[in-house]
Amino acid sequence: MPTHCGLTSVICEVWFALSWILDQFPKWYPINRETYLDRLALRFDREGEPSQLVPVDVFVSTVDPLKEPPLITANTVLSILAVDYPVDKVSCYVSDDGSAMLTFEALSETAEFAKKWVPFCKKHSIEATSSGILLLTEDRLLERQNSTFIR
Repeated sequence: MPTHCGLTSVICEVWFALSWILDQFPKWYPINRETYLDRLALRFDREGEPSQLVPVDVFVSTVDPLKEPPLITANTVLSILAVDYPVDKVSCYVSDDGSAMLTFEALSETAEFAKKWVPFCKKHSIEATSSGILLLTEDRLLERQNSTFIR
C-alpha cells in the first residue's frame, strides 16, 4: 500500500511539472497578432454585394444602479452601437436584473442621444465612441483637478 501511494504522488508531481512547463510556453514565445482591417474589408465587405460578416449579438448586464452607475452602462451601449460594423449585423441587448427605473431612463436617453452621436462618430471617424472617454481624452487639465471638486 505505501508503494502505491508513493507512485501516485510521483505521477501527480510529474503531471504538475509537465502542465507547468506547457503553461510557460506562451510566456516564453508570445504570439503577436495583427489585424489588417483593409484585408478584412476586401474579404467580407465587397462593393455591390451584401456584407458577408456574421451577425454579432452583444449582451450588457447590469444589476444595481448604485454599484454600477447608469452612465457607465450608457457609455458601454454607445460604444457598442458606434462600432465599425454593418448596422444590420450588430445587436445590443441590455439585461437589467435589478429592474431599476434609473437605468431604464438612462438607457432611454442614451437611445435618443445615439441617434445623433453614432452618425457623428462615423462621419468624423472618431474612435473613442464613448462620449465620456472622448471628453476625458481631450481634457488637458485632468491631472490638475482640485480635490474639493471630487467627492
